[in-house]
Amino acid sequence: MTLVSAVLFVAIVGAAKWGFPLLQLGFLWKAAAVIPGMFGYLATMVGLHMLLPKFVEVRKDRISINHGQTTTRIRAKDVEATRLVFFGDDRALLRISYRQRGQRRFRTVGVKPTVDLAKLAQMPPVPPRVSDLRDNGLRL
Repeated sequence: MTLVSAVLFVAIVGAAKWGFPLLQLGFLWKAAAVIPGMFGYLATMVGLHMLLPKFVEVRKDRISINHGQTTTRIRAKDVEATRLVFFGDDRALLRISYRQRGQRRFRTVGVKPTVDLAKLAQMPPVPPRVSDLRDNGLRL
């Protein structure tokens, strides 16, 4: 889609220059440099977002999830259910189901292998349902 709009832009500017030969278009060289700059900025920010891990803080009164410039705070009274899922000895997920503005929402966060799972099971406002999926699925 971007390529199509770029071709249309060049056609319109070419037609305008053909119709008005004295039309000054020196500023377009600067604008052409901005487009790759925007894609570069976007790629950099997406890369940083993928590299920075989520920071999760679980307390009795709330759960806070920080990821980059975004913070999600879930109040304890809004939590409906939590689920702790094990996929391997070093891979586990905490899934949180909660209500926000009348809608049911879910957040899934990874659990580091260094986390004390006994303490984690006691921390959420609603005790988690534990699922062990280590023996399910394909082994490659």
